[in-house]
Amino acid sequence: MEVRRRRSVIRILILQHLEQGHPWYLRGLMDAAGCSTRTVRLDRGQTLPSSTDFDALVVMGGVMQVWEEDAWPW
Repeated sequence: MEVRRRRSVIRILILQHLEQGHPWYLRGLMDAAGCSTRTVRLDRGQTLPSSTDFDALVVMGGVMQVWEEDAWPW
């Protein structure tokens, strides 16, 4: 029977919607824990990578409201 070794580094994808919604505090905690992070800026039109490349997802908030789809289409 083959036993797979667990990855030692947790890979985290961060979805950021606005400049004001920066993950500064959370990123510091993740870095201190030895995690690998990648931020995708949805407000800048960056595309999502494959979900299989990550172990966890963090979605940052912002000033947008759920009914403001015209102002915040992403």
